[in-house]
Amino acid sequence: MPRKKTEAVAMPSFEDCLERLQQVVAMLEAGSLTLEESLKLYSEGIELMRCANEHLDKAEHTIEMLTSTDGRTPFSPQEGSRSGL
Repeated sequence: MPRKKTEAVAMPSFEDCLERLQQVVAMLEAGSLTLEESLKLYSEGIELMRCANEHLDKAEHTIEMLTSTDGRTPFSPQEGSRSGL
């Protein structure tokens, strides 16, 4: 009986996802692939987009955590514009 893999596959970095996504887009835009190849690459592109979005969501959450003070952001763009910045 085959064992189930319990090891999590490491998620590629944001930069790796973005670089591969750019390659996939270039290959699809070239238009020289078969329909089957195009669908396979399109599917990979969707997964890469999800990977990149997950990284961006995590980064946004980290920034929110770092800049929040008692649930308030210590700086807002409106405050900066009033000080002449």
